[in-house]
Amino acid sequence: MIIPVTVCFMQSELVSSSVPPQFLNYPTNTYAYESTDIEMECAVTGNPLPTVRWMKNGEEVIPSDYFQIVDGTNLQILGLVKSDEGFYQCVAENPAGSSQAMAQLLLRDPVSPSPGVALPSAPRDLVPVLVSSRFVRLSWHAPEETGGGVQTYGVYFSQEGVERERSVNVSEPESLELTVSNLKPEETYSFRVVAYSEAGLGESSAPLRIATKPDLQVPSRVESLRALALSPTSIQVSWEPPSLPNGPVQGYRLLWTESPSGKEQSVEVSGLNYKMDGLNRFTEYTVRVLAINRYGPGTASESVSVTTQSDGEPTPPS
Repeated sequence: MIIPVTVCFMQSELVSSSVPPQFLNYPTNTYAYESTDIEMECAVTGNPLPTVRWMKNGEEVIPSDYFQIVDGTNLQILGLVKSDEGFYQCVAENPAGSSQAMAQLLLRDPVSPSPGVALPSAPRDLVPVLVSSRFVRLSWHAPEETGGGVQTYGVYFSQEGVERERSVNVSEPESLELTVSNLKPEETYSFRVVAYSEAGLGESSAPLRIATKPDLQVPSRVESLRALALSPTSIQVSWEPPSLPNGPVQGYRLLWTESPSGKEQSVEVSGLNYKMDGLNRFTEYTVRVLAINRYGPGTASESVSVTTQSDGEPTPPS
């Protein structure tokens, strides 16, 4: 007789549970001076790993040359200006939920010296030692009047046509040279240097204008940039490829600045045209485009300005 035997196999199931976003590091209130760079931290965890975006005073922060997301979640702001003050929210989201944390950015007023206190005079003979496509090395001589002793030097620099000025200090207090990096090729920058004493910031040197050299590996400027207002809230932008792409063009970056606020936004584009939507009515926008290849972004095109329509204007023919 054959006795049937039933064998039961117990099968374990691995159940993956979703976990809503949780903060490991919260952004903290930040106090800084104009022209400096800051980084607001925001570390999160969750399952799946949350995505992070930043808001300022209730409006989403759009990444640009001066507002950058670094290390995946932190917000870096370069060359602070007074209008950057406000409340910043780190918003973390995944399918299990969302969470947000807020911190305030405040800009300090420059320290005013006590009456009668001598400050350093302007550093002398500011000159370029080496000019490349993406960095400039500067040197200068100490000021004639040190105001009780120079503690360090700071170099302030800004890109022509950009309202923001950035600053960087020398690494060694007695150093009379500094390399300013992460510049753009074929752009004109203004540099000036100041000396700091224990009493405060000294007199600034006269500004020095320097044009960076071309970067032969990245694409040249795009050509025939055109911008047309389609409605009170939209602009159509088109362009032609660069004459010297230096290899396959992987995409384009469109940048636009709103007047008079100076708010800059950018978007990555794969084709040769883009429709900008959600704009403010009867507002002037300045538009630039640059091409990107395997070596990085090329030189930005010349700027084109266009004003969105007011209510009641006819839509241009397509």
